[in-house]
Amino acid sequence: SFVGHDLRAPLSNILSTTKLLDKKISPDQMPKLEIIKKNAEDGLDLISGLLKSGGKKTGEENFKLDILAEECISICDEISNDKNINISFDCQLRPLFVCAQKLQIKQMLLNLLRNGVKYSIKNTQITVSLLKHSVLPRNIILSVKDEGPGIPKSELENIFKSYYRLDRDSKKEGSGVGLSFCRQICHQHGGTINAYSDGENGTTFEISLPIYIGEEKITDQKLIQSNDAMSTVNNNEIIIVEDNQETASIMVERLKEVTNSIHVYPNGDQFIRKLNLYPELLRLTKLIILDFEIPGTKGIELINKIEMFIQQRQIPIVFFTGNVKSIGTAALAKVAKVFDKKTEFKDLIYYADQLFDSGKAKNVLVIDDSEDIHYLLDVFFEDGPTMVNPVYVDTLEKGLQLVRENHEFWDIVFTDLNIGKEKGEEFLFTIGKENIRGKIKVIAMSAMIDEPKRLELISLGFNEAISKNFDQAILNSLLKY
Repeated sequence: SFVGHDLRAPLSNILSTTKLLDKKISPDQMPKLEIIKKNAEDGLDLISGLLKSGGKKTGEENFKLDILAEECISICDEISNDKNINISFDCQLRPLFVCAQKLQIKQMLLNLLRNGVKYSIKNTQITVSLLKHSVLPRNIILSVKDEGPGIPKSELENIFKSYYRLDRDSKKEGSGVGLSFCRQICHQHGGTINAYSDGENGTTFEISLPIYIGEEKITDQKLIQSNDAMSTVNNNEIIIVEDNQETASIMVERLKEVTNSIHVYPNGDQFIRKLNLYPELLRLTKLIILDFEIPGTKGIELINKIEMFIQQRQIPIVFFTGNVKSIGTAALAKVAKVFDKKTEFKDLIYYADQLFDSGKAKNVLVIDDSEDIHYLLDVFFEDGPTMVNPVYVDTLEKGLQLVRENHEFWDIVFTDLNIGKEKGEEFLFTIGKENIRGKIKVIAMSAMIDEPKRLELISLGFNEAISKNFDQAILNSLLKY
């Protein structure tokens, strides 16, 4: 296309020039020429990939994001040194493995860093940070913070539009497509990018990407698919909007009987701000509990503002209030239930418990190196009365990796007692030692288990031990409770 040609032409010219310079520059200048050549080649590859993909996610790979960030910082060192700008790196997880289009993530980070250097004054600081998302366990946060002149609040959304430039920057180099390109990359990965600035004291660009794998490399494709499944199935969170800290603490304590995943917001405005930043927050939400009388945005006004986020997900909202009579008919029409704080606390807990039990699927992990056992259990799970989301792995280490990542996700783990040279007891001992067992029910499996062996395994800490000539009734009872 003409657009593709226009994008490629400048980079192709740069590459041609570097080839002419190969034999004309001194050896000590060669490393800098190689950096120019490598960046031009990466740019061409990136443009080709974008044009071929038509905006779809293609060519994903596993890589260490912390190493890539350090590489990008190193590339920008020369231009930052010219202005005596220090670029620091703060990574809370090392190594940080992700699954994404590496070249696109690299170009996005380079774009933000170069912008930071270009618009910052001399002798200042740029900070790159990488951390796990505080709310979404499968997301990472990548932020770039500079100490430049800042961006007026009225312009913070406009800067992501194609070819848009601030009036004050009209004399600086640039086309106005860089941040638009960054947002496109974020959207292709199912993420978001936002800018924060008071218009005077620097700017922070914060990116949320649902591409986090873990702290150890995972190459098994089936395992990666299992991780994806976890991020979409695990809708077991409760959101509470309550300004009374004592009431909120009591609610959290009692609702832990239903789920361990509970988030509390002290007012409606804070909850709305969080939703605007991270609309994917509700992907995991099962129930929203609102105090009707709270400071700031409340009642029907609050429901109207969050309605656009919850309509497609059909998340029930309930009011928990000390003044039931003050709720108007318009608000009543939009909530599933209303509970009186004075007399119906137990009823609220019961409602939540029934909601979570109704149609709730059991998240089951099976650790066994036999594909025949995987197939056989799949048949039993499908035929049983309990909904099951099974994940199968063939080594203890893969099973431990999944439990370490999110031990609250799993309801039941079936583990073979003999997996190659590994012993199933090691799984039980490890999750106990690392204090990640939680409420997981661990079932031992073996070719033949008689009653003395069963009792011995239960005394070791297994919840149950079964033979591999599976009985549908026994499996049903294990999955039910």
